Amino acid sequence: MNQNAINVLEFDKIIAEIKTFAMTETARNLIEQLQPSVNYVQVKNWMDETTEARSMLE
Repeated sequence: MNQNAINVLEFDKIIAEIKTFAMTETARNLIEQLQPSVNYVQVKNWMDETTEARSMLE
């Protein structure tokens, strides 16, 4: 993904918000390394994982 798209999406703000939920420094470091993807299969897998995790919490 190009840097302009990342800036327009304010990805840095999204990362900052996610980091507020991290309970350890290790988790915060892993969150800092997250990068968006344009790979459909990868994004679909991430969304499926998120849906499954959310259903476990409900």
